[in-house]
Amino acid sequence: MSYSASLASERLEFCGIAFPKTSATERSTQIAGKNAYCAAIGAMSPQEASKARGEKCWRFGYAKHVLKSVELSAVSGKEALLIAQTGLDYCYQNFEFIRDGQSISLDTAMKTMDKSFYTGFIRGSLEKPSTNELVVPYKGKALRGKSLLEQIDQWTKYGTMEPSCGHYLKMVVQHKEWCDLSNQYFVLLGAGSAMGPFKTLMSFGAHVIAINSQRPETWKRLIEITRASSGTLTFPLSVEQNDMNDEMLCEKAGCDLLTQTPEIKNWLNEVYPDKEFIIGSYAYLDGEAYVRVSLAMDAILMQVCSKRKIKGIAYLNTPTLCYLIPNEAAQASVNNYYKPSIFNTIMMPLRLLAPRLADRNIRTTATTEDGKKEYIVNGLVLAQGPNYALAKSIQLWRSIIAKEKGFLVSSNIAPATKTVSVVHNRKFAWAYNGYHYFEPIEIFEPETSSALMCALLINDINNEDSCSSPKKILPQLWDLFKDGALHGGVWRSGYSLQSTGEIAALMYFYEKLKPFLVVLFALFASVYFTTSSKSA
Repeated sequence: MSYSASLASERLEFCGIAFPKTSATERSTQIAGKNAYCAAIGAMSPQEASKARGEKCWRFGYAKHVLKSVELSAVSGKEALLIAQTGLDYCYQNFEFIRDGQSISLDTAMKTMDKSFYTGFIRGSLEKPSTNELVVPYKGKALRGKSLLEQIDQWTKYGTMEPSCGHYLKMVVQHKEWCDLSNQYFVLLGAGSAMGPFKTLMSFGAHVIAINSQRPETWKRLIEITRASSGTLTFPLSVEQNDMNDEMLCEKAGCDLLTQTPEIKNWLNEVYPDKEFIIGSYAYLDGEAYVRVSLAMDAILMQVCSKRKIKGIAYLNTPTLCYLIPNEAAQASVNNYYKPSIFNTIMMPLRLLAPRLADRNIRTTATTEDGKKEYIVNGLVLAQGPNYALAKSIQLWRSIIAKEKGFLVSSNIAPATKTVSVVHNRKFAWAYNGYHYFEPIEIFEPETSSALMCALLINDINNEDSCSSPKKILPQLWDLFKDGALHGGVWRSGYSLQSTGEIAALMYFYEKLKPFLVVLFALFASVYFTTSSKSA
């Protein structure tokens, strides 16, 4: 997508982080995305980078090059690190920061702008509980203890999550002391995110430093959750707190990650200077803005890490990207593709006549420098677009670099979830409601995903055996994402998400229309037999 000097261009250029200019009047998101991947790929293979650069329609041709970047990264940890660093370097060297009509580099803006915010603070009304217990909302029930352990076993057996994920979730259920977060400080960039851990963290008495946009309705929800918890909430304010009530706080709370990036960094370096932060990047925006907000969160993270001691960083990764996956998951995908079943029998004509609508999930393998074969899942969904892929790749690249530098990195795969930001697109909503036909895929509700992903974060903070631990050395850095993956069945499904969206949507409409079809068939049969008997 190219933005000329029009209202669309002004929206990108008005203030804050902006895509690189491709001409005097344009900023092209597609060219920037292509160049970022070309730079990353070119660090290992100039020939493959040339192929990517020659892609005529990046909007629909980007997927194979994203896949290639992962394939090249699989050779070794050294190559994975090189590709990640080069991709991020391109972004920092080319994206700009605009303030008062003046454009400077993002790095310069982060280092030279010195304004900040006032600080708001709220303490929850509850006392610290004598014991903490993980509770997961699921299909109208509040799962805890034995019932939660049983459900975790069911998810693992069905293939909704990897066995390592099931093991980690059980560890959190069994180690209730891990859920005492009264001494932990979490920075949540995008605290109001539907899948973010805010509510669960508060229920365990955590100290949350919340960064979120200036939306009074969101701050009302965050403050109400805090008031009903044993946690504390610290947040940026545009004026001094003084004696403001909650309604007034909601009006003055918040900041803009895209336009106030340096100020957010400054404020975070000021609050609780003697505390170690766990910084989670959870903000999401539609379209090209997601690339910019991902880069904004990354810039804040890096500047804060350079000024103060950080305990760890956290992300929620999407299953709709490309990853190295365990051999066991790849074999399960093959088994599910060929498994004798009524559904696979129905799909057989499509496999033969229209493979684009019933394509395999696991198509690509990579070979490491020691000759080991690695399987790669292609979870990309073209409808999400190249901007979404780049935004998530920025987070994966930073996870790889941070892991190599010895940080605690909680960077787990989260399941496809019915968040408002996803299901407002009716086509996605229809497909999500029909994906359960593609075993073992399960689309989760936001409150379930949020609780489970927060539990994995708690595991990563406490469990030295998980790949997130600074003490765990990973020769292959992409193994960080294999470990503890709650992919919702995407890795083990026989079919790729890209090739089955239309079919899933049709299955949803079939379910909706099934009662009417039964009635119509009954009426047709009644008329037919009545007519036949009269004729006889």
